[in-house]
Amino acid sequence: MAEDNTQDTTSVQILPNKEWLSRAQGLVPRVVAIAKGVKVFPQKWKLIISRLHHIPSSLSDLSTHPCFSKSLLCNEQLQTITLTLQETIDLAKSCVEAKYEGKLKMQSDLDSLIGKLDLCLRDCGLLIKTGLLAEVTTHSSDATNNENVRELFARLQIGDLESRHKALDSLLSIIKEDEKKLFEIMGQTHVVALIRFITSTTSLKIKEKIVTVISSLAESGIFDSWLVSEIVLCPLIKLVGSGNSFCKENISIVLKRLSVSSKASRSIVDNDGIKPLIEICANGDSVSQASAACTLKNISAVPELRQKLGEQQIVKSMVSLLNRGILPGSKEYAAECLRNLTLDNNNLKKSVVSEGGITSLLKYLDDRSLPKETAVEALANLIDSNFTDKLITLGVLPRLARVLKIGSPSAQRAAASAICRICTSDETKMLANENGCIAFLAKMLEAKDNETREIGARALASLMTVSSNCKEVIKSGDKSVACLVGLLDPNPHNGGKKYAVACLVMMSSSKRCRRVMVSYGAVGYLKKLVEMDVDGAKRLLERLEIGRFEKFVHQLKTNPSADDARDINMSSSLDVARAELGLAVLYLNKAEARDKICRAIQYGSKFLSNGEPGTAQNVDKSTSLARKVFRLFKFINDLHALISPNAPGTPLPLILLGKSKNALLSTFLFLDQIVWLGRTGIYKNKERTELIGRISLFCWLGSSVCTTLVEIGELGRLSTSMKKLEKEFKNTNKYKNEQYRSKLQKSNERTLALVKAGMDIVVAVGLLQLAPKKVTPRVTGAFGCFRHHRRLRQLKSNSTSRQGKDVLILSEYSAAV
Repeated sequence: MAEDNTQDTTSVQILPNKEWLSRAQGLVPRVVAIAKGVKVFPQKWKLIISRLHHIPSSLSDLSTHPCFSKSLLCNEQLQTITLTLQETIDLAKSCVEAKYEGKLKMQSDLDSLIGKLDLCLRDCGLLIKTGLLAEVTTHSSDATNNENVRELFARLQIGDLESRHKALDSLLSIIKEDEKKLFEIMGQTHVVALIRFITSTTSLKIKEKIVTVISSLAESGIFDSWLVSEIVLCPLIKLVGSGNSFCKENISIVLKRLSVSSKASRSIVDNDGIKPLIEICANGDSVSQASAACTLKNISAVPELRQKLGEQQIVKSMVSLLNRGILPGSKEYAAECLRNLTLDNNNLKKSVVSEGGITSLLKYLDDRSLPKETAVEALANLIDSNFTDKLITLGVLPRLARVLKIGSPSAQRAAASAICRICTSDETKMLANENGCIAFLAKMLEAKDNETREIGARALASLMTVSSNCKEVIKSGDKSVACLVGLLDPNPHNGGKKYAVACLVMMSSSKRCRRVMVSYGAVGYLKKLVEMDVDGAKRLLERLEIGRFEKFVHQLKTNPSADDARDINMSSSLDVARAELGLAVLYLNKAEARDKICRAIQYGSKFLSNGEPGTAQNVDKSTSLARKVFRLFKFINDLHALISPNAPGTPLPLILLGKSKNALLSTFLFLDQIVWLGRTGIYKNKERTELIGRISLFCWLGSSVCTTLVEIGELGRLSTSMKKLEKEFKNTNKYKNEQYRSKLQKSNERTLALVKAGMDIVVAVGLLQLAPKKVTPRVTGAFGCFRHHRRLRQLKSNSTSRQGKDVLILSEYSAAV
C-alpha cells in the first residue's frame, strides 16, 4: 500500500468498508473511459487499461468475503485502490490535455502507476487466498496483543516496501521484549511470508533483519519441521553464498541447528549448499567457520550423502580446518566429519591419507587439551584399509598410549578399541607394550562404568597372546586379577565376561594369580559361565580346581605328623592313599555314577545274552529294574532346563530343538517312573505298563534325534567362527591363539557328543525293535556298553576337578595329618 496516500486518507476520513467499496466501484468505469481517450504513450496506457479491467473482479472477491465488513486490512486496501484510481484519473487528464512537465517525467509516473496497480491486484489476491482477512478484524487501537502480532505478519505480505519494513521492525521489537508471545501464534504461512520477503527485496538491511527473526525461530527449536522445507532452506542457502558476513554467520548457525535432521541435511545437499559451507570453512570468521563445520559434520552423518561430500572436496577442507581452525570446536567438528566420512567408504579413506589427514589427526591428538575420541575413531577407521603400516610408522601407538593415560573415558574407550584393531601381529603387540599401553589398559579395568572395563579387558585379551605381554599384566599386581574376576559376572548385560575369561586363562599359569582368582570368588562365577557355554570358562575352572586339589595333596605330603623319617614316609604314603580313596568315595557318592555302572552291566549282559534266556538275560532285566530307582524324580533336571533361558545369540532353530530335547527327555524319565511302578507290582495293569514303556522309549529316541541335530548345528556355528579366526590369523600360528584353541576344544567336545547321540539312537532303535534284523540285542548291548563306558570315564575325570563340597569332603581326610 502506498504509505503517503494511506496517511492522507486515514488522517482525514475513516469510512466503513462498504463506503470505500462503493467509491472504488464507481471510479472504475470512469477511469477506464478516460484512459481509453488518451492518445499519447499508447503502450503504457494499454498496460494500465489491462490492469483496470481486473479491478472489478478483485473488488467483487473482497466484498463477498465473510470478514469483509469488519476487516481492517480490507478497509485499508479499498482506500489504497480508491486513491490509485483517483491518481489514474489525474494522470489521464494530464495526458489528454498535454499538461505535463516532460515526457520522461510522465513515463516515470506511468511506470509507477502500473506498479501500484499491480501491487493492488497482488494484495487483493493475497488477502483472499491466504486468509489474512480473517486474521485482522479490528482496528489496532482496540486489538489484543495476539491480534497485533497477526496484523504485523499480514503487513509483511502486503503493501509497499516501506510499510513492510516497518512491520518487520515491529516484529523485531516484539522478539526482544517477549519472543514467546510471538512463537505462540506463529504458523507455517508466517515463516513462508518471511522467506518470500527476503527473496523479494534487494535491501541488505532488510535481509539482515529477516535473518535475525529466522535465527530466533531456529534457536527455539519449535519450528524445525517448517524451516527444513525446501521453500525455506533454498533461499537461505543462496543467501549463505551471496550475503554479507552478518547473514552468513546467522544463517550458518541456523543450518547448524537444522542439519541435525537427516531430512534437512538432504535438502541442504540437494540445494547445492555444500560449496558455500566449504567456502565459509576456508574464509569465514571464527563463529561462521565453527557453524559451517558443524553443519558439514551433521551432513556427513547421513551415509548416502558422504559420496556427494567427497565430490565437493570436503576432505581437503576438513584436513585444512584441522590444521588451522580458529576455534577448538572447529577442529573437533572437522575430526568428527573425517570420522564419519571414513566409516565405510574406501575412496574417502584414500583421500584422507593422500591429503595428509593421518598427520593432521596425530597432530591434533598431540594438542595440550584433552584428546578427543573423534580423532582416535577417525584414525581407527583407517586401520582396516591398507594404511596400518603407515599409521604405525607415523607413531600412532605412542599417541594412543597418551590418550589412554590422560584422555576422557570415551576417548580411552576409542583408543582401546583402536589398539584391538591395529595390534594383530606379535610385533605390533610387543610395540604396544613398549609404549606403555598395557599398564594403562590394566588401569582401565578399575573404571566405574562397565563399558570402559569391558573394552579394556578386550584390548588386554588381544595383547596378552604374546607371552611377554602376559607377564607384564601379571606383574601389574593382584588388583588387575581382582578386576578381571569382577568382570566374570554372569549377568546377560555384562559383555566383558568372555574377554575376562580369556585374560584369566592366560594368567592362570601363575600360581599367585590362581590364588587371587580363587580368593575373589572366580570359581562360583565360572560354574555359571560354564552353564552359559562361555568360551574358555570350563578350561579355566578345571585349572583352578585341579590346582586346589594338587595343593591339598602337596600339603598332605609335606606336613608330617611324626618325628622320624620312617614315620614321615609312612604318613605320607598313608595320606596319599587316603586322598585317592577320598576321590573314589566322591565318585561313588554320585547317583549318576552308580546309575551308569548299572547301565554298563545291563548292556554288557544284553550283549552276552543276545536276547536268549539265561543268566545274562536275568542280570539284564534285574539291573534294568534296579537302575530305575536311581532315576526317580530325575525328570525335574530336564524340566528345569526346559524353562531356563538360553545363552544369548543362540539361533531360534537350535533353541527350539534344545527345548524339544529337554521336553522329550523329561517325559521319558517321568514315564519311566510309572514303568518302575508296574514292574515292581505296585501298578497292576501290565498291558498299560508295557505301552507306557514303549512310549517312554520313543520319547528317548526323539530326544536323541534332537540332540544330534543340535550338535550338528553347534558344530556348524563353531566351524564358521573358526574359519573367521583362521583368516584373521593367517600370517601367524593359529594354535597360539587362546580363543582359537578354546573353540577347537569345544569343537572336539561337540563332535564326541554327536557320536554319543548317534549311539543313543541306535540303542533306542534296538530296544524298540524297530529294525530287529539289523539292530539285534547283541548290537544294542555293544553300543550301549561302549556308550556308557565313555560316560563313566567322563564322570571320573570330572570328579577330580570338582570344587566346593567335594574339596570340603577331601579336607576331612586331611584332618588326621
